[in-house]
Amino acid sequence: MQVGGRGEPRTHDHSNDADRHPHRGRQGWCGQDVLDPSGEKLGKLDQVFWDTEIDTPAFAAVKSGTIGKHLTLVSLAGATAGQSYLRVGVDESRFKKAPSFDQDAELTAEDEISAYEYFGLDYRPPDAGARRLAKH
Repeated sequence: MQVGGRGEPRTHDHSNDADRHPHRGRQGWCGQDVLDPSGEKLGKLDQVFWDTEIDTPAFAAVKSGTIGKHLTLVSLAGATAGQSYLRVGVDESRFKKAPSFDQDAELTAEDEISAYEYFGLDYRPPDAGARRLAKH
């Protein structure tokens, strides 16, 4: 809470925060459209994976296609949010080649490494047996 000029409490209107901070209200984003930079629909947001090493949202798991049995990981670096969509910095052709995993299976350590490598992101393995990405 911030304090106004006369010492009275002043609240912050968070109604537009999602536009500036795509990780705010992330639970409410599940099921929303995920778009590429040109506005092409890639699929629906299924999960957000949080990078526990740097404490930030790192990847979106996107359900696409008519069957939707697999989830495709896409980097959230540079992502922006609108009222009913999440726009990522990955075009459709690159998205189609991105790492994916079975929606009924847990993300494996190998899946994590593949995602970081595919998007050219720095990956330092956590301690033995630990995972770097966590559903959030």
